[in-house]
Amino acid sequence: MSQAYARKRLQMRSLRHQESREESRSNYCSSLCAAHVATVKVDKGEDSDGFYQAKIDADKFYFQRMMLRAEAHRISALAGAESLMEIAETGFDF
Repeated sequence: MSQAYARKRLQMRSLRHQESREESRSNYCSSLCAAHVATVKVDKGEDSDGFYQAKIDADKFYFQRMMLRAEAHRISALAGAESLMEIAETGFDF
């Protein structure tokens, strides 16, 4: 694999990650809005079946556990290609 090919693949991957990050940001905002609505419903006593409380509990788990992992993966993906580019072209032959 040539360095030009590897660089092009990294550029394409970076573009996909950028699009994914924008989609994730949109999902993040939607989840915050839904969590806010759920909190209002619970506070008003409009949660007879426990649906909104379950939504709050699931969002709490997501934001405390999963969101942190997503951020770490984003940072890793955007860290740059310097270490990859230091590998000799013959290092990709295996």
